[in-house]
Amino acid sequence: MKGTFVVWVEGKVKEVTNGRMNYQDVKYTQLSNKTEVCSRCCTPRKLFTCFFILIVTLIGLLVTCYSHTSICNKHDYQKVHIRLTKRRLPHCIIIGARKAGTRALLTYLKVHPDIQTAQYEVHFFDNQENYDFGYGWYRKQMPYSFPDQLTIEKSPAYFTESSVPGRVYSMNSTIKILLIVRDPVQRTISDQLQLNFKGLDMGLEVKPFEELVLNPKTGNIDMNFKPVQRSYYDVYMKNWLKYFPLNQIHIVDGDQLIADPYPEVYKVESFLGLRHAIPQSDFVYNATKGFYCIKTDTAYQKCLSGSKGRSHPHIQKEVIEKLKDVFWKHNENFFELVNQRFFWNNKTMASKIGK
Repeated sequence: MKGTFVVWVEGKVKEVTNGRMNYQDVKYTQLSNKTEVCSRCCTPRKLFTCFFILIVTLIGLLVTCYSHTSICNKHDYQKVHIRLTKRRLPHCIIIGARKAGTRALLTYLKVHPDIQTAQYEVHFFDNQENYDFGYGWYRKQMPYSFPDQLTIEKSPAYFTESSVPGRVYSMNSTIKILLIVRDPVQRTISDQLQLNFKGLDMGLEVKPFEELVLNPKTGNIDMNFKPVQRSYYDVYMKNWLKYFPLNQIHIVDGDQLIADPYPEVYKVESFLGLRHAIPQSDFVYNATKGFYCIKTDTAYQKCLSGSKGRSHPHIQKEVIEKLKDVFWKHNENFFELVNQRFFWNNKTMASKIGK
């Protein structure tokens, strides 16, 4: 028999090569691919070792998952990229209105197990540079989600930009849209208040609201004042209704969302076709901040940042009345467009909200 193999013989190695036997005194010998018998013995041992390591690893993962919900929770897609998850274009977009409660709504919806939300305002449809990057870039800005989850993105500037409805329609004509509106007088004041705070941070001089909103020559409301223009809800709603039927657009009452968020969130869940997974007991009023926080799955209360819920400065009553007069007709037109009335044109109720 030709070839070479090695066996142990009384402390000596017997080497058989081409029919001749040679004995060598050795203390030990090294196994190699020439040692067929030993290789067969080692293979089951290696398989058993690998199988044992695999079992220990799986047990460790299971223990980690069930003892630390943050790892296996569907919401922690950035910590663990779980199989079957991927980035998806949004199924729903919060389009505005600016300073009407879009951040609060997104904060509440984020705790729903069947929802994933973009972590920042993407401004894809209203920013030409971003839009030129295409849908692939837009998808990359979205979170990882499971197939049974909805992806939601929020950019309040979408509502007032004329080119946005057509662009959204081109991407997905069946997308669901959330629009939050509030008393336009209060929204206008909040809008300018935010601009004032940004100006102060930059070391700029800030003028009183009355000086900004009034035309210095006539003493009337300056119709070109941006915060005022953004409160013409009917003008922008007409543009959206050119592309989307009303049953694809859900109107959220921003004033009620602040006062009592649960009913508004419940209606949003219904509109999105989701189970009602956010109980009323999860909404906790924070007296210090002056608005509702929400419990997360770890019993931690998620609240809006300190920049939210700022107290409005005192505005001259005469200016408030002039703003109400300017918005009156726009409000009535908006109510008719959306088949829904709000209290804004009720001066008694509006004055209470303004306090």
